[in-house]
Amino acid sequence: MPLDVYPYVARRVLAPAFDAMRGAHTMDCLAELEQSQWWPADRLQELQSERLQRLVQHAYAHVPFYRETMAEHGLAPSDIRNASDLFRLPILTKTAVRTQLRRLISDTCEPSSLLRGTTSGSTGTPLVFYGTRHDQIDRGYARTARAFQWAGLRMGDRFAYVGRIRNASSPIGRVVQRASNTAKRVLHVDPDQLDETSMAQTVDMLRQSRLRGLSGYPMSLAVI
Repeated sequence: MPLDVYPYVARRVLAPAFDAMRGAHTMDCLAELEQSQWWPADRLQELQSERLQRLVQHAYAHVPFYRETMAEHGLAPSDIRNASDLFRLPILTKTAVRTQLRRLISDTCEPSSLLRGTTSGSTGTPLVFYGTRHDQIDRGYARTARAFQWAGLRMGDRFAYVGRIRNASSPIGRVVQRASNTAKRVLHVDPDQLDETSMAQTVDMLRQSRLRGLSGYPMSLAVI
């Protein structure tokens, strides 16, 4: 298939098909992001404030950590109206996430439905966190696709990802995941396998792979 045709097929045919197999809504979320990115600043700020208020109200009602934290600081959800009010909330530290993780999870979420994620750990121990399918797959994949577009990388362009991949938990999910990675033409490089012995081989592989983009953990990319 000609190189310039594949991104069109990936966007119009393959991505919607994988959404259907996953029961996901990534492409709908991507379409929403692509439309809203051209809105005027005042309309974007209005949307930002509306969603921030909903988030704070939900956190106060359903997340023990934030309900207690806001009470300690004498705050009610109505006190956080827009981004300029966020300074009134204390900064969430890594220590708090590690020691209060269960109390940072909304009581509306079934633990079994959450997806586990981690940071790269480049500044120390990887930080564990949890998210919903809607956040990490629907909106998460859509945010990544838009960011790639801003960098000039179209859906279906060949690229390499240097980072850990969260494997699907079910056999069917793993099949869909492998097929999706193949369709996306992503070359995976495991950062945990990068050492002095393998580095030259890894760099040669990247050079010979006719890539249009390189993504991954900043520390690993800097080393490469």
